[in-house]
Amino acid sequence: MARRNDVAKLWFVAQLALFGDRLEFDPIDVWNDLLTLELAFPSPEQFGSAVGEVVHQLTVITASEPGKPMFGTFGGWKRHAFQSEPSIGGRADVRIVYKVSDDGRIALLGFGHRYLPNDIYLRLRVRPPSP
Repeated sequence: MARRNDVAKLWFVAQLALFGDRLEFDPIDVWNDLLTLELAFPSPEQFGSAVGEVVHQLTVITASEPGKPMFGTFGGWKRHAFQSEPSIGGRADVRIVYKVSDDGRIALLGFGHRYLPNDIYLRLRVRPPSP
């Protein structure tokens, strides 16, 4: 199981490189988000689907900036909710938190399951925001 998930992780990292300078992120935070996503989706099929959807939704974000504005600790950031397995349907269970800079680049604060293994907003609250 771990080896199959490792392939999905490596694929994800390679996909991030394709965004070039349009997407800014802390690589350690991204790796931690991947590990946390794996805890929320332990089967290779679920994890692969969730990873694929995160990449797809990052593409959507760089093109159209969907999501809802956030307030308080996350003022200036947006949250984008989506389904980890859209073919199955159901509630949006994954979140991406990001903001758009004045020059149009996307700063990624983090991503993950809304509640598993813990609340994504509590987890992201302790991260220093990108400039």
